[in-house]
Amino acid sequence: MNRVDVVIASLPYVDTNEPLMAPALLKGVVNKTGLTSYTFDFNIEVINELQLVPDSTKIQKWFLYDEFKDCQETMQQVEILVQYVANRILSKNPNWICLSLFCNTAKAFNVKLCQYIKRLHPEKKIIIGGNGVFTDEKSKRPYGKILQKMKIIDHYIVGDGEESLYNLLTNTTDNGVDSDQFQVLDDLSKQPFSDYSDYDWNQYRLKRIPMYSSRGCVRRCTFCDVYKLWKKFKLKSAEDVFDEMLWQIQQTGISDFYFRDSLINGSISEYRKLTKLLAEYNAVNEKRITWTSFFIFRPETQMTDDDWKLTGASGADELIIGVESLVDSIRYHMRKKFTNKDMRFGFEMAKKYNIGLTLLLIIGYINETEKDFEESLQWLRDHTEFATMPIRNLSAGGTLTVTDLSDLYQNAEDFNITLGDKIYLWENKSINLTFEVREQRKEIFTNLARSLGYKIYTHEQPVS
Repeated sequence: MNRVDVVIASLPYVDTNEPLMAPALLKGVVNKTGLTSYTFDFNIEVINELQLVPDSTKIQKWFLYDEFKDCQETMQQVEILVQYVANRILSKNPNWICLSLFCNTAKAFNVKLCQYIKRLHPEKKIIIGGNGVFTDEKSKRPYGKILQKMKIIDHYIVGDGEESLYNLLTNTTDNGVDSDQFQVLDDLSKQPFSDYSDYDWNQYRLKRIPMYSSRGCVRRCTFCDVYKLWKKFKLKSAEDVFDEMLWQIQQTGISDFYFRDSLINGSISEYRKLTKLLAEYNAVNEKRITWTSFFIFRPETQMTDDDWKLTGASGADELIIGVESLVDSIRYHMRKKFTNKDMRFGFEMAKKYNIGLTLLLIIGYINETEKDFEESLQWLRDHTEFATMPIRNLSAGGTLTVTDLSDLYQNAEDFNITLGDKIYLWENKSINLTFEVREQRKEIFTNLARSLGYKIYTHEQPVS
């Protein structure tokens, strides 16, 4: 048994076949302390394991929607997964156990895991962090503090965890630890590179390196909470990002990257520098760098044909764009700040330079009338020339959700909506926009899109 000081693990469940970044990111931080560490991506391990379990859908729905918790067979399978994860962690005999909860779907599993570990080894120090730890304004239930009072964790970190974890492990200060205040890094350039040396890349269907070039967002969308948490958009220099990409290629042999930023082109000047560096690299190397990222459409005056050409040469394989609505007036209300004309220019450029696009859509925004919905259907009919290239995918979520930090939630009355007991059960009674109406529109939209040749994905009801 190879003992380490710190184990860092991501917990299930996130519906992805790609690696989660948090363990590697935090391993880079632990490396700075001089302590030894080992990382586990239990999300992919559980996803792969569930493929072998009969009727695994029930277990997935337990993770995602808190369903089947009264099903004895399902809970027995969950307990087996808990024991498996715990034993893998304890096999490294760490002093510190850092658990990353990517979202709320890890909360229930985390409680069972922490209880199991503390029952066997109460002396182990457990730290939790990640989006799933953040206290929502609606319930006023401080998840971290509750688990501390239950004595199944020792510490929790909310928000950017790099400096807080370093402070805790080195006993430098307790700043950022056991606080419900969202932590934000002041300077991204001072952070170490993510360390993926413990990852088993054979587990992943998509082998690409997650990384980031910025935090926060330049937009202030009504339905989003990113700008409420990261109040300023912060980014690394193009040179720092490029240096890390070269380092990761050297360490892993993988030259495909997935930027986890809210958007990669928040600063057009740094974006141009980065794409220029990547294009120059790709021009002289047989094994090209390729990348995928969230992205925003910009008017032609801001992002020109030359910028799109450089984007293609830099290895952009797919850009994921929060279009959200195909109707200009609705997108204006959302504060998206681009028009259908800007979109068309983006489609033409992406097609010209062979760049795939995934468009994220919300079916049933708060002021979407029947006329607006019909306009979005007509948009699909009018743009079939882009249906397979560059639009590789349309992703239609489970209609709009209103989360507690968004402007829509905090100013619901001003936006003329009535909130429900779940984040997707809001209504705009003045235009009869109910959940049932939105679900019907999603089905109509999806069926038409597929009939016209668009590849479209939809999701089940969201987690509340």
